[in-house]
Amino acid sequence: MNARIHTIMFDADERPLGAVIFTSRGIAEAIRNQEGWTLLGTPAAKKLAMAAMRRVERWPADDGSREDVRCRCCGRECEDGSGMCDRCERTYGRE
Repeated sequence: MNARIHTIMFDADERPLGAVIFTSRGIAEAIRNQEGWTLLGTPAAKKLAMAAMRRVERWPADDGSREDVRCRCCGRECEDGSGMCDRCERTYGRE
């Protein structure tokens, strides 16, 4: 039984503010407040959503990992983190 992150909401500083997580036991909603994270939903869904919440907390990481995004067409390093380098963007256009 796994959990899948459906939606992540961000604040003005691009920090995760909330998330909607689909689990096999239902839907859980995570909201960040001053104390930390609060999970809303059924107890079974919240239990399964805890692993997905760890992924939401790590993303985007402040350790420079956003600069390591590779182009999905050619595999080169992507300058703006969009998933497509400038060369492929000119060739194929934004999808």
